Amino acid sequence: MLTENRRSILFICTANSIRSQIAEAIVNAKSDQLIAYSAGIRPVGFVDGRVVDVMAEIGISMDSHESKGLDEFKDKQVDISITMCGTAYAQCPYWLYDSSLSGHWGFKDVSRKGKSAFRHLRDQIQVHIQKFLVEYSPELTDEEVKALLRKHML
Repeated sequence: MLTENRRSILFICTANSIRSQIAEAIVNAKSDQLIAYSAGIRPVGFVDGRVVDVMAEIGISMDSHESKGLDEFKDKQVDISITMCGTAYAQCPYWLYDSSLSGHWGFKDVSRKGKSAFRHLRDQIQVHIQKFLVEYSPELTDEEVKALLRKHML
C-alpha cells in the first residue's frame, strides 16, 4: 500500500484493541516516512478505553481508530508487517508473511491491568518505535529494511 511514496506498516496483535493500536497511532503521529495501520488475528471490535486515555495524555487522539481484522488487508499490498504479541506471531497467515517484510516486537499483554500498566506499555512501544524510526529511511532497500527489522526484533 505504498502511499505518497511512503511504505505501509501493519501492526498485528490478537484483538487489535491495545498494542497494535498504540503502535499505529504513534507511527502516524511521529513519522512522515511511513503510514501505519493495525489489525488483529481475532479483533474484538473496539479500541480499549484505557488506550484512548493514555494516548490522549501524550496528545494523540484515537478518535478515528477502530478494531480491524487481517482480512481487510488480504487484497492490499502491505510493505512491512510487525506482530506485537506471541499469538499474532504464531497465527499470522502465510499470505501476509509472503507479501511483506516482517518482524516481531513482542510486548506483554496488559489487558487485565490498570492504567499505569497501559502507560508503561505505551512508553515502551514509543521508545521502540523512536529507535526504529531513527534508522529507517524510505531509501532503504528491502534487504536493508529486513536487516533493520531483525535488529529491532523483541
